[in-house]
Amino acid sequence: MLTGTCVGGRGLGAHGSAQTTAPLLNVTQGSARFKKLVADVVTSLPLADWEKIQGVSFCEIGGRSPYAGAYSSAGRGTIVVSGDASEAAQRAALLHEIGHAVLGHAVSTEETESAAREWARSHGAGR
Repeated sequence: MLTGTCVGGRGLGAHGSAQTTAPLLNVTQGSARFKKLVADVVTSLPLADWEKIQGVSFCEIGGRSPYAGAYSSAGRGTIVVSGDASEAAQRAALLHEIGHAVLGHAVSTEETESAAREWARSHGAGR
């Protein structure tokens, strides 16, 4: 299990211009590489999907884990990704966890995991 606390932080703009009124992406904790990766992944999403994840927090945490990422739907949602993972693994984990958020998953079941994997594949995971 991934453990840690997502605290503080600055947002990153995405799909934005001065006219955008949607909230900024909230990367609450993570390296500069992780913040860039989140921005790259999220800005590559179709606008309709991007709008569904507004308010979700993104957090990179350390520690060994059998999981590359996790999603909690509590509050506005939090996506946590292991900082020990390679950039490719982090990208895949981000897409998978964003899939849970976009698809509105509140629990992890075989069905929701399968749906998130398929969503991630259709949005570039594994490329």
